[in-house]
Amino acid sequence: MLYQFHTVMTEKDYYDFNKYHHVDSPVAKKHRLKWQLYIAGLFLLMFLRYALAGEEVYLLIWLFVCYAVFALILILLMKPLTLLLVKRMVRRMKKKEELFYSPTATMEFYEDYFVETNEKFKTEIKYDAVVNLVVNPGRAIYIYQNPAMAYTIPFNTFENDAVRQEFIAFITQKTEKSSK
Repeated sequence: MLYQFHTVMTEKDYYDFNKYHHVDSPVAKKHRLKWQLYIAGLFLLMFLRYALAGEEVYLLIWLFVCYAVFALILILLMKPLTLLLVKRMVRRMKKKEELFYSPTATMEFYEDYFVETNEKFKTEIKYDAVVNLVVNPGRAIYIYQNPAMAYTIPFNTFENDAVRQEFIAFITQKTEKSSK
C-alpha cells in the first residue's frame, strides 16, 4: 500500500462537490452556455415572428426591449438558480436523513488500483477506470469513476501541503487524467 487516508466527509464537502459538479465543472459550464443560447434564440424567434408579421415599429421596439430584458434576466439567474437547487437538494437529503455519501471511509492506494472501504461497501477501482481527476482548489480532490460519481478526498484529510501535493502528483500520474 502506497497511501492510506481516513476521510471524513461533511455536509459542506458534499455541497462543495455538487457545486463543482453542477455549476463550476467544464461540462456544467458548457451545458449552461448551451441553455443560455437556446433562451436567447427562443426570444429572438418570438421577436422575429412579430417582425415578419408586419407589426408596427413602436410595438416591435417595445417587444424587443421586453424580450431582451426577460432573456437577460433568465440568463443571469441560471447560475444562482442552479446553486439554489444544489443547496435545496443537500438540505432535503439531510432532513430525510438519506445520505448519498459515506460520512467516513478509508481509502487505500496501491500500485494498480485503489480501495474505498466505508460502513456499507468495499470498492476496488483500477486506475484506468478513472474517467476524470479534479483538484478543486482549497477544497478536495475528486476521482471520477463515471461522469456522475466521484470519490472525494477533502483537503483536511492530508497531514500537510507536502503530502497533498505528493499525492496529487501520484494520482495524476496513475490516472493520466487531470482537470484544473
